[in-house]
Amino acid sequence: MSNIYTIPNGNPFYLCGDWNSRVSDIEDYIRGIDFLPERNVVDFTPNSYGDLFCEFLSNINCYILNDRNFINNDFTFVSTRGSSVVDYCVVPYEKLSFFQNFEVIRARTLIEENAAVGSYDPKHIPDHSLLCWTFVTPGNSTSRVRTINDR
Repeated sequence: MSNIYTIPNGNPFYLCGDWNSRVSDIEDYIRGIDFLPERNVVDFTPNSYGDLFCEFLSNINCYILNDRNFINNDFTFVSTRGSSVVDYCVVPYEKLSFFQNFEVIRARTLIEENAAVGSYDPKHIPDHSLLCWTFVTPGNSTSRVRTINDR
């Protein structure tokens, strides 16, 4: 994670993946200094990694894109053992406006909408969801970004 400090200030970037952190409604910014839209939390069970993760984000002036600027918010891990939010997209505070239309799409939904019935074994559907968002640059160029963690 120390490589985060090598990214030049002002450059947009994102870090996305399975952080094994459940942040619940823990603040990922410094209240009174940073002014961000409130997160619309779906997982209200924090863990100790969530505290550390949010402290780290505050220190590097980044925040969680999940639950903000979204068009569909959902759990990022769904299995027979339960559901949680452990996959996050992290972006720099000053580039909030570049990241729009955040969406969580469950793997099962993707397969059911795009694969022929019977062409897949339900036991082999990933338990992590797809994270998507639109990246808008100042020159009006847009890109749809999709990530997924294969496990």
